[in-house]
Amino acid sequence: MTGSFIIKNTKFAIKFIQDWMELEETFTREYGANDQAAIHQMFLNRYYPNHPRKEKCEKIWAKTVGIEEHSYYVGCARSIMDDRMEFDKIIIYPKGSHKAWVRDIWLTQSEWAPRDFMLHDLEEYKITNDPIQLNVSPYNYSNPFLSDAVFHSAFCTFPDGLNCWKYNSTFIKSDKIVDEKIKRKTKELRLRYLKYIDIL
Repeated sequence: MTGSFIIKNTKFAIKFIQDWMELEETFTREYGANDQAAIHQMFLNRYYPNHPRKEKCEKIWAKTVGIEEHSYYVGCARSIMDDRMEFDKIIIYPKGSHKAWVRDIWLTQSEWAPRDFMLHDLEEYKITNDPIQLNVSPYNYSNPFLSDAVFHSAFCTFPDGLNCWKYNSTFIKSDKIVDEKIKRKTKELRLRYLKYIDIL
């Protein structure tokens, strides 16, 4: 997920978005997620143009053909940013931040907590209850809904629309448990990216 944004209608914001869109056109890959790669390159170009590792990141992107290499590129870019969260008029909230309102569901393998407001990446082809498939990719995850949950626009009407959302209660955890899982996953991903960068 590229992220979710609150954007103030200013000249700075408009120019940033226009530059991002223009850069995205040169970051096209068949699997998608081009906007995510492009926004990271935006930060590198604007704030770290002479960083010694920037060229390494760009080499990773040049060889990227799938989501795995894409993740390495993003990890490389973030390692340059080094947890910096404020750039001029831009503020970034990290994974697990209590100020964020949306996150990827695969970070916690379908588990969620009362504080979660919105979960991203709920795509049918990634949902599986097959243990083998769950181990194949970290982006696969168990079905967070009961098997008889049916989603159809015709059913999403008041007052019965909420009946479609039949959650598997075994995935509902406390805020503390989910926070700890996100922290562990974030650390794991960061170490994996840095290890990959070191062997380039």
